[in-house]
Amino acid sequence: MDSMTSSESDRWLKDGQLRSYRGCMSTTERQHHLDAVRAFAMLLGIVLHASLSYFESGWAVNDGVDSEFFAVLLIAIHGFRMPLFSC
Repeated sequence: MDSMTSSESDRWLKDGQLRSYRGCMSTTERQHHLDAVRAFAMLLGIVLHASLSYFESGWAVNDGVDSEFFAVLLIAIHGFRMPLFSC
């Protein structure tokens, strides 16, 4: 951590963990294309939750016919969708 500037080192605690600071917002210009990607990911959330009823997932509503396609679809969507909403 010796190569950091004083403003960067202020964010770090002595044990090397990053101190929580004001969210993930930066002072740079907003990137609207990332908002569009997140909006699309939210719409995929509807597809994700609808697919839960087509295989044994513990969801309250179950179609009764298991479909491996919807299980794979859920894994594919969930695998990249949730990290888009983290900092």
